[in-house]
Amino acid sequence: MTSYHWLTPVKLDPRQSSLASFRLRAGALHNATQNSSHQLTFGPVASSSVDVCVIGKLGAQNPEDMGQVWLKHLRQLKSRGIKVILDYTDDHLTANSSLSFFYREVIEIALLCVCSSRYLAARIAEIYNGRVEVVPDAVDINLIEPKNFTHNPTTLLWFGHSSNLKFLLQFIPQLSRPQELNLIILSNNQAVQYLEANHLKFPPNLKVAVGKWSVDNLLMASKLGDVCVIPSDLADPRKAGVSSNRLLTALALGLPTAADRLDSYLEHSDYFTDIRSKDFDHLLENPLAFRDQVIQAQNGPVQEHSMQKIGESWVSLLESI
Repeated sequence: MTSYHWLTPVKLDPRQSSLASFRLRAGALHNATQNSSHQLTFGPVASSSVDVCVIGKLGAQNPEDMGQVWLKHLRQLKSRGIKVILDYTDDHLTANSSLSFFYREVIEIALLCVCSSRYLAARIAEIYNGRVEVVPDAVDINLIEPKNFTHNPTTLLWFGHSSNLKFLLQFIPQLSRPQELNLIILSNNQAVQYLEANHLKFPPNLKVAVGKWSVDNLLMASKLGDVCVIPSDLADPRKAGVSSNRLLTALALGLPTAADRLDSYLEHSDYFTDIRSKDFDHLLENPLAFRDQVIQAQNGPVQEHSMQKIGESWVSLLESI
C-alpha cells in the first residue's frame, strides 16, 4: 500500500473544508484513494511511515511560526527518504507576500512542484530547478441542466472569496442601465460582514442580496440565477495565475457566464462571454441565447475537471515520482 499525507494546518476531511484549494485538490485525491491500494491522511504532522508528503497551504494564522515548524518537519521527512512535493496554487515566489519566505525554503526541499495552472507552472519554472507539473482544480458540483427560461428581473450570481470582492465592487457601476437587475453575492464571513456594515451605494436599477457561501447556498442561488459574473483585474499579477475553477463551476451550475479573460480561462474561451465586451450586453438582454455555450462546456471541460478525473490525475502523478 502506498501512503500519502497532505500537510495542512488542521486535521480535517477536505470534502468538508470551505478552503477551495484544499477541497478541490486534496479532496479529489482523497476520492481517488478510496477502495484502492493507496492511503491518504491529513494534518499538520506526517507520520514517518508515509511514502509521499504533499505540502498544502500553510494558512494565514501565524505564518512565520507555523512556517518554521513545517520547514523543520519537512527537512526531517526528506532526511528519512520520504518524497516531499509542493502543491503550489498561489504565486508567493515571483510576487512578494508574507508567505514568500516559506516557499523560498520549500523549493529547496521539494522533489516536485504541482501547480494549479499553466501560468503558475511557467512562473515557478523560472526559479525552481525541479520537476514541475500541472494538475487543475477539480469541479465538485454535480452538473445542473441550463434553464430554458429567465427570471424577471434577470438575476446575476457572483460567488468567491473576500479577496475577490474588490473586483466585483469595481465592476458593479458598469451594471448601471435602464434594465432592472438582481445580483446575488455569496462569499465568506469577512466579505458578508463588510457588505452589511458599510451600506454601499449601488446603481438604482440593481437590487443586491448577500449571503454566506456554502455548497448548498451556491446550489440554491444557481436556481435563482440567470447569469454568472466573474470580474477580475487583468493587470493584477496575483490574479494572473488563478485556476479555471470558478469559471468551470459557474458553467457546471448551468449558468451562462461572463468573465474577464484570465490566462487560465483562455483555453475555455468558447464557453464564456468576455465581460468587457458588447457581448456582455447581449448576454444580459437574452441569457437563453448563450444556453448552448453552457451545454457544450458541460459536455467538455467541466466533465474533464470532475473530482474523479482530477483525482485520477493526482494518483497517476504521485505514482510517477
